[in-house]
Amino acid sequence: MRIDDLASGAQTWSSAFVSAVLGGKTGQGLPDLLMYYPVAQVNPYQPMLYASAEAHALSVLPVLRLESLDDIAWQGHGIVHLHWLASILQKAATEAEADAAVAAYVERLAAMRRMGLRIVWTVHNAMPHSTTWVQAERAVRQATADAADLIHVMNRDTERLTSAYFRIDPRKVLHIPHPSYGDWYANIISPMHARQDLGLDPDSFTFLCFGSIQPYKGLLELIDAYDTLRKRRPDRACTLIIAGQVDNEDYYTALRARVIDRTDIRLIPGNVRDQRVQYYFNSCDAVVAPYLETLNSGVAMLAATFRRMVVAPAEGGMAEVFADDPSLLYSRTASHGLADAMERALAYRPNERLFDGLLARHDPYLLSDRLCSALRKMLEDGTVERQAC
Repeated sequence: MRIDDLASGAQTWSSAFVSAVLGGKTGQGLPDLLMYYPVAQVNPYQPMLYASAEAHALSVLPVLRLESLDDIAWQGHGIVHLHWLASILQKAATEAEADAAVAAYVERLAAMRRMGLRIVWTVHNAMPHSTTWVQAERAVRQATADAADLIHVMNRDTERLTSAYFRIDPRKVLHIPHPSYGDWYANIISPMHARQDLGLDPDSFTFLCFGSIQPYKGLLELIDAYDTLRKRRPDRACTLIIAGQVDNEDYYTALRARVIDRTDIRLIPGNVRDQRVQYYFNSCDAVVAPYLETLNSGVAMLAATFRRMVVAPAEGGMAEVFADDPSLLYSRTASHGLADAMERALAYRPNERLFDGLLARHDPYLLSDRLCSALRKMLEDGTVERQAC
C-alpha cells in the first residue's frame, strides 16, 4: 500500500506526489491535489471522507510528515487537509521546546499559504486527550483556526464546546456530520453466532464498550456504574465487554486489576481486525460510551451502523447523532446518571425507523460528496459552501 511504502521508505513522497498528479490527470489537465495529515490507518474515517474526491477532480495524497510539503509549489491547485494535531507537540520534553514547536508550526502554516496551498481543518476534538503543554496546545489550535480557509465541524455545537480553548471564525465553518461506516465492515454474522464465537451467555444482556483503552473513556467509572446496576438488578443476567487497543499501559493495568476475577466482565485488549468488528457489535444488546469528555464520536456512528443504541453523555456528537431518540443518553453531572441509563437499556427497544433515518442522513458517500463539493468550490472561487445535511 502507498502509505506503508511511504512509511518504510520504499517510496519517496516526491514520487508519490508525481504519481498522484499524473494518476488524477483528466482531459481538462492536471488535477487539484487533496493532501491530508496525519494519516490514521486504524480508523477508516479518512478513506470514507474522501470517497467522492475523484468525482470532483481531486487527487488524494497522504502526508506522513508536514516537512514533505516544503518542496512543492502547487500554486492554487493544492489543499492541505489537517486532522488531529497532537503530533505537533509530540516530541516536546520541556515548555521551551513546546513553544519552539508552536513557532515552527505557525511558520509552516504561513509557508503553505505563501505557496498558494489552501488549508482545511477538521476539528476532531477540543484538545488532545492527553495534554502536557496546555497553553501550547491551545496556541496550535488557534493558529490552525486562523490559517484555515475552511473549518470542518461534525456537530453544530463545536464552536461553543471549543470556545474555552480557541476561537473559530463562523464564516469559515462547514458542518458535515461524522459518516456512518456504510459497507466498510462486514455484517453477516448473526447475534447468536457472534455470541457463540465470543463465548457469551445467549440470555445475558450484553453491554459493549469498544475503542482505545485510555483514561478519557471513563472505563473505571463504567465498571462502578455496571456494579451499581448489578446490585439493583440481581435478577437480570448481564455481561460487560471492554475491547480495544491499549493506548495507556498504566490505565490498562488499573483496569485489569478491577476485573481480573470477574466472569461477567470481559476485558479484551488489542486492535480488532476489520472482519472481527461485526462479532462484537452483533453480539451486544447496547453499546456504552461513558466518555469523560467528548466532541465527536466515531463509536456512536459505528454502533448506529450495526443498529445498536448507545448509552452515552448527552453532549457533543452523541447528542446530535441521537437527537431523535435520546432515551439512553444521560447527564454526566447527574448522580448515578450512567447506571440509570444502563438500567433503562435493559428494557428499551428502539424503533428500527430511527436507524433508517439516521443512516440515510449519515451516508458516507453523500457526506463525502458534500465535503468534496465544498472543497471544489473553495478552490474555484475562494468561498465556503456552508450547506449542511
